[in-house]
Amino acid sequence: MRPSGPPGGGALAASNERTFRRIQVCVFLDHGRSAPSWGASHAHGERHERTPYSFGLARSELDVVFAIDHPERRGVKLMRRMLTRCIGFDLVHAWRNRGLLLAVDVV
Repeated sequence: MRPSGPPGGGALAASNERTFRRIQVCVFLDHGRSAPSWGASHAHGERHERTPYSFGLARSELDVVFAIDHPERRGVKLMRRMLTRCIGFDLVHAWRNRGLLLAVDVV
């Protein structure tokens, strides 16, 4: 009778075993749509979903994190909006969340 498993023993069998980890996803929405601000709107009855666009429901299968809105003064906000309008995306918001964006598998 032939032994089960690959020829050569357990070392090769152990190296063929796969370990899986959960996929890390960042939901990167525009400034003002972070999970805390969305949750506050939900608590006041302004939104139906608890998390932005119900992405929080994916937490059963994925590690979902949301971009963070950083507090800013009026002048900085105006400059950020002007830059966003010129280049087509919110570079300042992306820069402030760069650590989060680089740490995940999917944005």
